[in-house]
Amino acid sequence: MYSFITILVCTITVTYLLFGTKHFYHPLLIFNVCWAFILFLESFHFYELYKSSESIYWYILCGVLAINIGFFVWDYRRKRNKTIFKIGRQYLNTATYSINIPRYKMLYVLAILCIIYYLGSVILTFYYLYSGISLAEIRSIVQDSTSAYNLFNQNKFLNAISILFLVPGAAVVQVVGAMDFWFGKREKKLFFLAVILAVMSSIGEGGRTSLVNMCIYMLLGYYLSGVSLKNKAQISVAKMKKRKRLILGAVTIGVIFLIWFSVSRAGQTLYKELYLYFSMQPYMFDIWAKRADLEGIFGYGETSLNGFSFAVLYIFKNLFGIDFPTHWQSVYDLIRATDSEWQIITATFSKANAYVGIFWFFYVDGRLFGILIGMFLYGVYLAHSYNDAIKYTNVKTAAIYSFIFQGLVWSFIRFPFSNIYYAIAFLMLIFLAFKSVKREV
Repeated sequence: MYSFITILVCTITVTYLLFGTKHFYHPLLIFNVCWAFILFLESFHFYELYKSSESIYWYILCGVLAINIGFFVWDYRRKRNKTIFKIGRQYLNTATYSINIPRYKMLYVLAILCIIYYLGSVILTFYYLYSGISLAEIRSIVQDSTSAYNLFNQNKFLNAISILFLVPGAAVVQVVGAMDFWFGKREKKLFFLAVILAVMSSIGEGGRTSLVNMCIYMLLGYYLSGVSLKNKAQISVAKMKKRKRLILGAVTIGVIFLIWFSVSRAGQTLYKELYLYFSMQPYMFDIWAKRADLEGIFGYGETSLNGFSFAVLYIFKNLFGIDFPTHWQSVYDLIRATDSEWQIITATFSKANAYVGIFWFFYVDGRLFGILIGMFLYGVYLAHSYNDAIKYTNVKTAAIYSFIFQGLVWSFIRFPFSNIYYAIAFLMLIFLAFKSVKREV
């Protein structure tokens, strides 16, 4: 019953947004479509997919309601009081005003270092492919911490550089390069390096995430530039059509590459894997919720924000030899277990890892109360970043919203800020990737 109600709530929300905003890149539109789709597919239990406890559907319903309410409450407050939340507003009533522009030189250096970092794994991937090893097997090798792909893990200093600097740095270069293409100086070198990094990281990791993210950024940039142009009339219609052809061509190439990647990894089981990717979340949530209950773990925010806390504690452990706090370690171990321990999810003994979904992280933090508070606050922040990107469109606001948006897209797997790479990249975007420059009115 709760599953049906959630699908109904999502459908009503999507219908309202389609007629109200007409922006397909609205964060709530994507979120509600995603979870309505997941619950709809899950209801068929194809391939003898196990059914989860009814309480899990109740938690999902509460989470969906909380994020929607959080978004609309913030939006309502903003419309009622225009003086609230003026972050990103340009004050043009003075002789000068400030704009945010990318730190191009720093981004170039960062991109080159990241390319060097990924080069070894890319060469290894092509070597394995030439040897007849499939992409699925390569993905398993990549995830093995003792494999040749993870030589950086053998040295504490190099491991720290890759975790805290190179991997999140590559993500920053990609999103800034994409948004600079639409709203900045259109530095061709930066855009080219961003595309190269997206391809290299996908090949080197045996995955598709970076390439999908780059496609998301380019599509968002195109549509955000359209919204911006309605108010500012910055670019001619002819130039916009040229950009449209360019972005459609690039995305088409990306989609073809992704299809090849998926078929190469899944082979004859492609349809089954695709179905389980977008239907297993309730049962995986159920499995790991029971584990959290059994071990009596309450995260109190440490689960959903693990990416931030891990970065700080990792530095202290590696520099000063200070062990992780006991409680934090138990939460971290549980999160890692979701990725490393494979669970049987069908009566035909199909196995899966990860894919616990966004709600599980807040459940571990505080059960139902954690889901309600966490999803509400996440909805508030989504509304804030979306409004900044629409009202005060520039390279920085577009880059931050695009990064938040891609994290939302992957929320059917996990809460993005629980991942260290995502959390650090987010901080780099806000504090390092841009500089403020004064301009005369």
